[in-house]
Amino acid sequence: ITIHAAPPDNRKRDLDNLPKAVFDALTSAGFWLDDGQIDDMRIKRCQAIKGGMLVLVVTETCGNLPMITELLEAA
Repeated sequence: ITIHAAPPDNRKRDLDNLPKAVFDALTSAGFWLDDGQIDDMRIKRCQAIKGGMLVLVVTETCGNLPMITELLEAA
């Protein structure tokens, strides 16, 4: 899931506080069974827009998770 976040103004905000509220809302709305299903998460700050706005892009990963050892070998 990628969260594109356009705040309502230019005040300083911590992006890491955003996903929990978004994921809980999607779970409550029945979008998915549980946010524990998320394997990849990105948050991108956008320019401020009056009223604020979130755009979510959800992509199915089909369970193809990388092996951590492969990531270490590539480094």
